[in-house]
Amino acid sequence: MTDFFTADTHYFHDAIRGYAGRNFENVREMNKSLIKKHNEVVGPNDTTYFLGDFAMVGRNDKERIRATVSKLNGTKHLIMGNHDDCKPFDYIDIGFTSVHTSLIYNSNIVLIHDPAAAGVIMQDKLWLVGHVHTLFHYINKPVKCFNVGVDVNNFYPVTLKQIEKIIDKI
Repeated sequence: MTDFFTADTHYFHDAIRGYAGRNFENVREMNKSLIKKHNEVVGPNDTTYFLGDFAMVGRNDKERIRATVSKLNGTKHLIMGNHDDCKPFDYIDIGFTSVHTSLIYNSNIVLIHDPAAAGVIMQDKLWLVGHVHTLFHYINKPVKCFNVGVDVNNFYPVTLKQIEKIIDKI
């Protein structure tokens, strides 16, 4: 049983291909690739924390989100991002085990979508973030922030062990 972290999948968001330089022919290909890569590393007994912007659909289009969540291996937790428009309990009904705006993980790691809060409080923690797409992978000043977004992690969710290896190389 392993914990994984990811962010900014933006399922169904066609324009993200251009905004973030995602080299997919169309949004359908992007969605299929994201699901495939998730399931290549995440098993049925693993857990994934999605740090925001899971899908870009209207709040009335929950069935497309539900269908996508059901195709992903493991237990899924959502840390809401600025494009997660459904209500928290809707995400529970869709298939996420829990929904948060931020979460303390293992007492020394903060999970949040937008890293803007990272310099304000808990500066002694490692912050796992999304939101910034390709702006940075890891920064360590004023606080340690690691971007778990798909755009800088080859479209795969990452483990803490992988995060530590990347931080050690930088």
